[in-house]
Amino acid sequence: MHFGVLRVLNDDKIAGGMGFGAHPHDNMEIITIPLEGQLLHKDNMGNEGEVLVAGDVQVMSAGTGVVHSESGCFPTNKTCLRATGKSR
Repeated sequence: MHFGVLRVLNDDKIAGGMGFGAHPHDNMEIITIPLEGQLLHKDNMGNEGEVLVAGDVQVMSAGTGVVHSESGCFPTNKTCLRATGKSR
């Protein structure tokens, strides 16, 4: 059986003030598209406080490794579409 490069396609519901704590990725590309609300992004490459708003598209190349976190900025629910694919 052969799988393509797309590993994950998530439609995440994120409660305000909640989210994904710091976690690692490597050898993949991560695309995040907030569909509503705002997300706060931080990573170990010095990107702190980047706010993604509905309609933004963030493309993150994990390469040899990145640790990042994302959380909802305000006390309302957020919807986020995330695609993760293997680096070539």
